Amino acid sequence: MKTAFNACVADFAAGRPDYPPELSRVIAQNLNLPPRALVADIGAGTGLASKLFLDAGFRVMPIEPDDAMRAEGERRLGVPFRAGTAEATGLADASVDAVVAAQAFHWFDAPRALAEWRRILRGGGLAIFWNDRDTSRSLVWAELDVIIPRYNPKHDPAYRKRIAWGKALDDIGTFAPTAHTELRHEIEFTADRFVSLVRSFSYVRNEVPPDRLESLERDLRAMVVRHAGNGRFRLPYVVSLWTARLR
Repeated sequence: MKTAFNACVADFAAGRPDYPPELSRVIAQNLNLPPRALVADIGAGTGLASKLFLDAGFRVMPIEPDDAMRAEGERRLGVPFRAGTAEATGLADASVDAVVAAQAFHWFDAPRALAEWRRILRGGGLAIFWNDRDTSRSLVWAELDVIIPRYNPKHDPAYRKRIAWGKALDDIGTFAPTAHTELRHEIEFTADRFVSLVRSFSYVRNEVPPDRLESLERDLRAMVVRHAGNGRFRLPYVVSLWTARLR
């Protein structure tokens, strides 16, 4: 199955940021997960969130519709990935302790996905989260929000932040009221990793004309040098997390 990310698996794997280790602890506490709980990672991509939970000692079932993403995830993590979607996971009734969706929930049909997640859960609950760029603490991030619309005029840098995810989940009513948490952390980049990150964005890969990608990359590299110099540099992120227990 091809998805919006099929063409950029290498950029996705090279550029996308990890999640802070404390994120798994917060989710486990909020959902009252038992040791060795089984976590379904929906829209797992190459397994960044799956790795977070595996490293914390949980069992993980990554669910991913894209063939190339699944292959890369299995290569990186050494665990089997399952073909499936948020709305049709293919998992058995009451078979998992938690459902997580990292950097993905905005792609889903929320009512259908939540009904599916309720079906496969035997306790615990759900966690949805995004690794958002902290533009208030970085000139690199702030200028990126100026550069990208030059190449994709339809892009709105604040498109996700205007959605009240907790209210959206609560209004559907499938789960108990949500809890919201923010976790700040930093990720180390090189210019190459930064370019891979930006190329992995769907609104770049799918919306910027191919003949303008080289110009975009030049602008990105010049911007990095202006604000961060040559070599390695760190960029701030804030993880926005919503959790909700099964009723």
